Amino acid sequence: MKGKLKKSKDAGVRYTWTSMVQRLRLRNFRSFKDATIELRPLNIVVGANASGKTNLVHAFRFLRDLARFGLENAVAMQVAQST
Repeated sequence: MKGKLKKSKDAGVRYTWTSMVQRLRLRNFRSFKDATIELRPLNIVVGANASGKTNLVHAFRFLRDLARFGLENAVAMQVAQST
């Protein structure tokens, strides 16, 4: 989901998001069999080696590529990244 950044009309400078992705469900994506991740405005991902942190980043890249280039190209880009 795309978010829009709006500047507050207060005397101080503040920005607020009008929308954001709040939940991401990954099924059969890289090392994720079935995972649901609740998202907040700030998320910090920590974990042991080989626990899926980088695969989570790849999921967001896939969503970005899907929005920019369409399904066929996004899938092709995923295949190219994994080789």
